[in-house]
Amino acid sequence: MIDLPSSRTWARGIAAAGVLALLAGAPASADTVVTKGGETFFGTIIENTPRKIVIRTVMSNIVTEHEIPKYKVRDYSVEEKTRIDARHEEREAGADAAPSMVVEEAEAAFVPAVEKRDGVPLVLEVPLKGTFGEDIYPKSVAVALDWAVANGVSDIVFRIDSPGGQVWAATQIVEIMDERRDDLTYHALVERGISASIWPTFACDTITMPPGSTLGGAVVYRMNMGNAEVDKKMNSIRAAELTASARALGHEPAVIKAMMLADSELYAWRDRRDPGPWRITDSKDEAYSDKRNREVREIDTRDTVLTLTDEDAIWLGVATPMETRSLDSFSHAVAFSEYDDAGTFANTAAEEWGGKCAELRKEIDLTISSINADYARAYTTNRISIRMRNLNNAKRSLTQLKRHLETATDLEMDLILTEYDALDHEHMIGEINKELTDLRLLRQGG
Repeated sequence: MIDLPSSRTWARGIAAAGVLALLAGAPASADTVVTKGGETFFGTIIENTPRKIVIRTVMSNIVTEHEIPKYKVRDYSVEEKTRIDARHEEREAGADAAPSMVVEEAEAAFVPAVEKRDGVPLVLEVPLKGTFGEDIYPKSVAVALDWAVANGVSDIVFRIDSPGGQVWAATQIVEIMDERRDDLTYHALVERGISASIWPTFACDTITMPPGSTLGGAVVYRMNMGNAEVDKKMNSIRAAELTASARALGHEPAVIKAMMLADSELYAWRDRRDPGPWRITDSKDEAYSDKRNREVREIDTRDTVLTLTDEDAIWLGVATPMETRSLDSFSHAVAFSEYDDAGTFANTAAEEWGGKCAELRKEIDLTISSINADYARAYTTNRISIRMRNLNNAKRSLTQLKRHLETATDLEMDLILTEYDALDHEHMIGEINKELTDLRLLRQGG
C-alpha cells in the first residue's frame, strides 16, 4: 500500500479547514474517496474492486497512488461512470466490449439485491461448502466480506457444510473475519461442521444448527509429520489459540478443547436438590466433587474426540436450534423480527475465486513434484549432459514456483506458504548453479 505520511498530513489538514473549503479546493472533475477515519483523497480512481479502491492523486506535481481497503471506505464518488465498481479481471476481459455493456455488468455485479432499510438487518449468506484448502479458500470470503461492507450489509451468515480440511485455510478465513469485525456481525449456520470447520464456526457471534447437523471432531495433524508428541503439542497450541478467541465471543472453552484434544474430558453437572442450568467442566474431579448432591453426565472421555449432534449442541448451550435449514428459519432462531436478503454475490465469489485458488494450488503441487523429480534424476546418472538438463529443469521450476507463491499471497493464501518452508528457493538455486558450473568445467576438461 502506498500511503505516505505526507499524504495523511495533507488530508487531515484539509479536513481541519472545513468541508466547504475542502470542496472548493478540489479539482472540478476529480474522483473522491472518503475513509472512515476521516481522510479524503481527490484524484482519479484507477482501480475499484470489491476488495479495494486505488486512487491516483497529484500534489505539487508528485503523483501518488493510494490503495485503500474497501472496508475502510466510508464513501466515494467518480466522475467517469464507466469505472464504477468494475473489477480488475472484468476490465481486462471486457476491454474490447462496448462501454455501456461493461458498466451494466459491473453495476449488476456490485449492487445488492435489496437496499438496506433503517433498523432492518441486511443479511448476506456466505457458503463454506466442501473441503477447506480444496473447495473453500480465504480469497472468496475476503471478496464477499468487502462487498458486504461496501454495500451496507450488517450480518453475515456462514452456511457451513464441510468435512474439514486444511487448517491454514480455516485460520486465514478467521483472520479475514477479524479484520472486518467492526463493520459486520457473524453467524454460523452449521449443517456439517467437522474438523477445520470449527475455526470459523467459533469465530461467529452466534451458532445455529438445524435438525441432523453435526459439529466437532477437530484433532489437527501436521502434514507429513507423523510424530505423535509433536502432533500432541501442536494440537494443544491450536486449542489454546482457538479457545482464547472463542471465549471472548461467549463460547464455552471446555467444549472446544474436547473437540480438539484427544485426551480432554467434558462433563455436565447440576444440583439434585435445586435443579437449574447444567454447568460444564473439563475436570472429572470438579464434576464429582459433591457426588451425593449432584447429577453428572459424562459427555467426552480421554478415549474420544467430541463431535456433537444438533441435539447435544443445543442441550449444552453451544448452539441455538433451527426448525429447517432456510434463512427464514435462521432469522427466527436469532430473533430477527424481519430481515432483508442481500442476494447471492457470495456464491458467485466462492465459485470464481475458489476455482482460481484451486488451480493455483494444483500448479504449486505439480511444480514442487517436478522440482523433486528433476533434482532426484540429476543424481541418478553419471552422464553429464543428462545431469545438467535435469538441474536446469529444476532451476526453471524453482523460478516458476517463486512466481506461484507470490500469486498465492495476492490470493489470500499466505498461510499455505508455511507448508513449503523447507524448500529454500534461494539456497537451492545457488546449489544448482554451483553444480552446473562444476559440470561445465568437468565437461570441458573431459
